[in-house]
Amino acid sequence: MTEATAAPTPKPLVALYDATPKHIDAYRHIFQAMEVDMQAPETADALYALVQEKAPALILVDSAVTQPDAFQVINSLKADKKTAHIPLLLVTSGLSDKRIKLYPTLAASIEVLPKPFEIEQFFSLVKFFLLQYRYRCMIDAIGDKQNNSLIESDKEGIIALDEEGKICFVNYAAECILRGRATFLVGKYIESMLDEPAPALVSHWQEHPINTVTRSEQILQVDSATLWRADGESTRVKFAAIPMKDKGEIK
Repeated sequence: MTEATAAPTPKPLVALYDATPKHIDAYRHIFQAMEVDMQAPETADALYALVQEKAPALILVDSAVTQPDAFQVINSLKADKKTAHIPLLLVTSGLSDKRIKLYPTLAASIEVLPKPFEIEQFFSLVKFFLLQYRYRCMIDAIGDKQNNSLIESDKEGIIALDEEGKICFVNYAAECILRGRATFLVGKYIESMLDEPAPALVSHWQEHPINTVTRSEQILQVDSATLWRADGESTRVKFAAIPMKDKGEIK
């Protein structure tokens, strides 16, 4: 799929769950300036329904919501295979939230942004997730709709690389496998995760076997390899390196 024939990315939607009207109004103005749609359901059930139906680019949850509380909401979203892959930003009323230590696994799957936040930092974070949403839509479009979605998969990790060998997208399964969120993984060289040591200060991606094979429009199948995770441990995987990126679009 080239630039001329690529399906247009749907207009991004942000789902906001916040019980404070002035917060909702402030967010609405911010997202309008970014040309992003925003919906703010009044109940948790309405939020679940919206997220399942629309698969937004980003979910924002304020830590002060109650009945159910923020972590119950997050747990429900992350426990559902259809919604677990959607990035979630928890906005806290301080540097962190003491409940985070009660939910370490859950906390590892979300981003945390303390109030008050600097608006440019917020813009930067949202723009990051909007770009991830663009890649998500591209990859989802090439999947077989008769089978499980590549994006929703909790077993098939997807790591998309740019021409320099840097990560530009990871799906939720890849985040779980690598024990790192997209905000940490994106921009890293894939060389840093491979079994072979990479002692050089600069990348040698152009000479790497993965690049030399895929550059010639061939698929590289590896039945057993070691990947280093963000927590310092390693994991055994099998993978296929498939050339898919052309002129900024997914082929």
